[in-house]
Amino acid sequence: MNQTILFDAKRSREILKAIRYGMEVRLDTSLYNEDAERLRGRLVDLKKAYLAKRRFIDEKRSGFGNVIFYQLLLEKYPEFEYRFDTQGRLRSNLYEFKVDGRLPSLLTMLLNERIGRLSELEKRYGRSAKFGALFASVEQLFQDATLVYPDSATFFRFLEALTLATQGDEPLTVVSAICPDYSYTAEADTVRYTFESLGSQPGLAGNKFIAILPAVERCLDELGVRHEVSLFGGDFESLAFVDSSSSLKISQHDFIAQVRQQIAAISNAVQRPVSQSFFFGVVGGEANWIARHEEIYQSLARSDYGQTGLSEADVDAIYASRMPLYGAWFDNADDDKLWQIFLRQAAEYALMGEVYAKLYRNFVVLGVDHSRMAPFYSFAQKIAVIYRKTDYIVDTAPLDASNQSSQRSPALAIRTPAGAAIRHAEDSREEESVR
Repeated sequence: MNQTILFDAKRSREILKAIRYGMEVRLDTSLYNEDAERLRGRLVDLKKAYLAKRRFIDEKRSGFGNVIFYQLLLEKYPEFEYRFDTQGRLRSNLYEFKVDGRLPSLLTMLLNERIGRLSELEKRYGRSAKFGALFASVEQLFQDATLVYPDSATFFRFLEALTLATQGDEPLTVVSAICPDYSYTAEADTVRYTFESLGSQPGLAGNKFIAILPAVERCLDELGVRHEVSLFGGDFESLAFVDSSSSLKISQHDFIAQVRQQIAAISNAVQRPVSQSFFFGVVGGEANWIARHEEIYQSLARSDYGQTGLSEADVDAIYASRMPLYGAWFDNADDDKLWQIFLRQAAEYALMGEVYAKLYRNFVVLGVDHSRMAPFYSFAQKIAVIYRKTDYIVDTAPLDASNQSSQRSPALAIRTPAGAAIRHAEDSREEESVR
C-alpha cells in the first residue's frame, strides 16, 4: 500500500468478526482509491492466515476471541507482547505503536506493511516536530552511555542545548564534576567506598566519565554539535575531612593536590583536549565558596528553591527518599540535624550549577554520581542535566565509626559543606535500594 490505511476500532471489530465467523467482509473500497485492489488482496491473505492458524489454536478453549489475530501480530511484530494478568485481564504493549500520534486498531496493525513502534524517548516524552530529527541519535546515546531518563523539562533543555550548538555560533560545553578518588573495595559485582585513603587516579567516578565520554562524543559528532569538554575537581569536598575525627587522615592541602592530579589523570586518559577547573579557584577562594554556600543554604531553609521548579512537596519527597540513608549514617542525629544535612548537600549542587551558569552560555551537566539531587543544579537558572546510572554501594562512613555521637552529627550538619564526601556514599546506597 502506498500509505497507511487506518481502520477505526469499530470497523476493525466488524471485519475481524466477519473473518472469524466465515461471514462476507463488506468493504467500501471506494474509500481507498488506488489501494482498493491491494486492500482486497490483503484481506484475502489475512483470512487465509487466520484459517491456517485455527487448525492449531482453539479459540473457545483459550477464552480469548482474538487469540489468533494476536498470534499473527506476534509473527509480524517481534517487539509486540501480550499476556493475561492474574485476574485474567489482557495486557499488551499495543499502546507503544502509533500512526500519526494515534493508537492503531488491530486490523490496521494486521493489514498494513509495518506500523512503527514508539522509541523509548517517544514513549517517555512524546513525538516532537521541533526535535524529532535528534531522537534517533539521542536514543542511541542513552542506551550506549546507560543514562538515566530525566524529567521532560530537563530532557528538552538538553535538546535545546544541542540545537543551539548546531544552529548558532555557541558551541556546547559538556561539564562534569568528578568525585575524588576515595578508596574502595571490590568483591564480585559489588564495589564499596571505604574512605580510608585518597588516591590521585581517575577513581570510580572518573572511570565512569572516561567510559561514557566516547558515546557522548559520537552522538554529538553525528548531530554536528560543536562541543568542548570541561572537568571540575571536587576540591570543596576537602572541607568534609578537616575534622580530626575523620577517617581520611589527610591535610586539606594534600587533599586538593590529590584532586588536581586526579583530574589531570582523567584528562590524559580521554585523549582529547579537556579544560580542567576547580571550584575554589573559579569562585575566588575557599572563603567565597563557603560564604555563597551558606547563602544558598539559608534560602533553601526558607523554602526558596530558586529556579528549580521544586515545590515543598517535591523537596520533601527527595528528602524522604534519602532520610533512611542519613539516619543510617548519623544514628544519633535527630530529624532537624538530618534535614540540615540534606539542605546543605542540596546547596552544594545549587552552587555548582550557579558556577557553571556563570562560566558557560550553552552547556549540559554530565553527572556520574546519583541523579536524585540533580534538580538543585537549577537553583540559579534552569540547567540541562543528564546522568549516568550508578552501580556502586558503600559500607562505611567517611568519619570514624566511633564518632557516631552528637559530636559527629553537628560536625557535618552545621559545618559547610554538609559532608560533601558522604554524598557519594549515600547516593550509591540509594541506587542499590532502587535496583
